Amino acid sequence: MKIAIIEGKMYLNPVTRVTKNGKPFLSFSVGVNSSYKKDGKQVDIPPTYFSFYCFNERLMEQIREYGLKKRICLIANIEKIESIVDGKRNVQEVYIAVAINPPFEAVKSVMDAIKAQGSSVSTSSDFFKEEEKKAEDDDFLF
Repeated sequence: MKIAIIEGKMYLNPVTRVTKNGKPFLSFSVGVNSSYKKDGKQVDIPPTYFSFYCFNERLMEQIREYGLKKRICLIANIEKIESIVDGKRNVQEVYIAVAINPPFEAVKSVMDAIKAQGSSVSTSSDFFKEEEKKAEDDDFLF
């Protein structure tokens, strides 16, 4: 199973949809901004948008209430969905939200578990870099 930790902002209101079996789910996207320095100046890159789905009713409510343009952190399972369109096989990765704004310690535990399985974890999030630095400075946290 692949896991993603995405930090960004919701720019559009989440939409409640219903599966063919009548089960409600939430559909929403999160934009992640990136930048880099070139010749001492910050260069902004247009946001990358990730589409999310959520099937947990309690989590759906939390996401609906969260609001737009606030920083949000999500832990998600990445799943592959196959479909056939015009006779051609299409495989798409989708993000299934499993947690919203988890405490740093929880995110750190997920990241450590992923690393222990031999997978790599990287994040461009300033939040994670700052919190990880604080955690390294505080011996009692870990």
